Amino acid sequence: MSASSASQPHVVENISLYFDMLEQAADGVVIIDSGNRIVFFNTAAERLWGYPAAQVMGQNVNCLVPVEHKATHDGYIAQN
Repeated sequence: MSASSASQPHVVENISLYFDMLEQAADGVVIIDSGNRIVFFNTAAERLWGYPAAQVMGQNVNCLVPVEHKATHDGYIAQN
C-alpha cells in the first residue's frame, strides 16, 4: 500500500469534517466546481436564497445570480 493511499481515509474524514462545519455556518455557503455547478449549499444558503439544496445541487451557480448580472457572471468567475 502506498503512502498516498494509506492516508486517503484520513483525507476523506477531514473533508467530511469541513463540510459538517460549513453546514453549521450561520452564513450561506455555496461551493461550486470548475464548471460553475453547485456542489455544496448549506442550510443558511437555503434560507438566504429560498431554495432547498436538492433543487440547486448540480445547477450552474448562475441560477442564484440576479437577472441583471447573469450575462456576465460566468466570465467574472472564470477571471477569478
